[in-house]
Amino acid sequence: MTIHIIGDSTASIKLDEKRPEHGWGEFLHLFLMKDVQIMNYAKNGESTKSFKDRKFFLEATKNFKKGDYLFIQFGHNDSKVIDPEKYTQPFGTYQANLKYFVDKANEHDVTPIIFSSISRRYFVSDKKLEKHTIGLYPKAAMWFAKNYGIKHIDMYTNTHKLYAYLTEDLSKRMFMHLLPNEHPNYPLGLIDNTHLKENGAKVIASLVAESLYKSKQTKAFKHLVLKDQLYRKVDIKRQLNE
Repeated sequence: MTIHIIGDSTASIKLDEKRPEHGWGEFLHLFLMKDVQIMNYAKNGESTKSFKDRKFFLEATKNFKKGDYLFIQFGHNDSKVIDPEKYTQPFGTYQANLKYFVDKANEHDVTPIIFSSISRRYFVSDKKLEKHTIGLYPKAAMWFAKNYGIKHIDMYTNTHKLYAYLTEDLSKRMFMHLLPNEHPNYPLGLIDNTHLKENGAKVIASLVAESLYKSKQTKAFKHLVLKDQLYRKVDIKRQLNE
């Protein structure tokens, strides 16, 4: 069985010039049985619209086989109002594009699972984040999935709660916060509350696998997730404190 991932930079495999940035899709295999294959088509900067229009999804479908799964996670770049090649309306064109991906998956006897976007790290106090760090796109994704009977995982809520648990300071260590000259790709340093470092991407990959394991909608993954390899919240906090 193969998992096909389509999405944006939060899931994608990175080019060398983007390191130390990582996407959770790079590490999902660490938490699944070895016979589960993963094909990750997610790309930095893509929205549902651009991923469809640039034929990236069409290329992905060429590898679909009956019994496979399609993981769909977009939203971060759909909100870019100033970019007409990427912008979508959350309860309009965004959902229409999700439906397009779902319908094509079903045509190939591939099971689609819609994931809401992982939250951005926008704190308003030490243990509280902004309510809508990606606008209404996570809500629109879950509304669409529920109303059309599509399997879905609310990663926005799951990550939102995780960051709040970790607090503003500890959660920062998962993200692309770099001091000047800390990494050769960013000599001036960086403050980025969207993209993940390696440790952060591994934490999110574990949370994705845990969500699949626990959800009643994805019972097929019960025997595919390596439960003993999943990160416990207390262990995540301890590791980030080191």
